[in-house]
Amino acid sequence: MPEMKIKDLLSEMAGELAGTWVIIIADNDGMLISSWCSPDNKLPPETLGVFIQTINSTVDAFKQSTAEFGKLDDVIFNTAVSYQLIKPIANGECFIVVSAPRDVPLGMTRMVANNYAPRLEQAIPGSEPLPSRNGIGTAVH
Repeated sequence: MPEMKIKDLLSEMAGELAGTWVIIIADNDGMLISSWCSPDNKLPPETLGVFIQTINSTVDAFKQSTAEFGKLDDVIFNTAVSYQLIKPIANGECFIVVSAPRDVPLGMTRMVANNYAPRLEQAIPGSEPLPSRNGIGTAVH
């Protein structure tokens, strides 16, 4: 039943982001785990996995650099009419990807993705619950 729970959570998340076209959960290879699509969506959810492959290449480049970039929070791709928000979850093993027209507030999208991330992590099949973290990223029990 975890798949239904993920779909329910994605649907609930979309309800807080009126106008969003598609929300997916994918693994770090870009393989689709679950998705929600609006009736207005014209982009197959599977195609958003390509963004994850691009992000992984970028993350690898950051890891090899001498700069201290720290943990990746989110990546945003902008086009003339839309954006794709990509947020790593489950210690970078999976990603939330939200595709929306530019009139959907990006700040609201980021906030909703942050709020739903812990619940989505727990709903991923085979995942272990991650420890709660305080505002500075320290695990709390």
